[in-house]
Amino acid sequence: MNEVITFPVNEIFTSIQGEGCHMGIVSTFVRFAGCNLACDFCDSKETWTEEQATQMTIEEIVLQSTASRIIITGGEPTIHPLKELIRAIHVQPWIGRKEARKVAIETNGTRMIDPHWAIDWVTCSPKAPNYDVYCNCHELKYVVTEDFNPNVIAWKAVSKGRIWLQPESHKQESIEKAIRLVMQYPEYLRMGVQLHKVLGVR
Repeated sequence: MNEVITFPVNEIFTSIQGEGCHMGIVSTFVRFAGCNLACDFCDSKETWTEEQATQMTIEEIVLQSTASRIIITGGEPTIHPLKELIRAIHVQPWIGRKEARKVAIETNGTRMIDPHWAIDWVTCSPKAPNYDVYCNCHELKYVVTEDFNPNVIAWKAVSKGRIWLQPESHKQESIEKAIRLVMQYPEYLRMGVQLHKVLGVR
């Protein structure tokens, strides 16, 4: 008898992507509990542990993932075995359409991503203190704190224009610092916002 795989899910909801290259696209967010870091500026601290999580099977997750684009986030989603879940999402057609759905992941970059997972898009948001990027990714997102140093940016890890600077909690000093850096390196950097928070949606 095959063992049923379950995941600690903090929440599943469908909204618009508020950040990065796919900003504005309707997406289903699958937020897992558990993280290998504990950043002071984290806006999802409830995901650090599994205390508020619900154990869900792959089938249950897929049934609640209704958009054409599924974003697996956390916490840190790469601490979980994602291969079979991603495969199940890919083979389940988007409601009313024939094409396969896309699966994206948001990671802190501290862990390698198995290429066999066949993820369509990887957003990496490196964190202090070392900002190391151990995974292959399509875009980078840095939270700009007051002491953020551009020397930590992995300039060659992604294509030009796919490095986003996102001010910490919309603090004025962080905003001004991010703008100065974007103005200094216009070919490489983009100013990031959390559009969903600006619009007041999830």
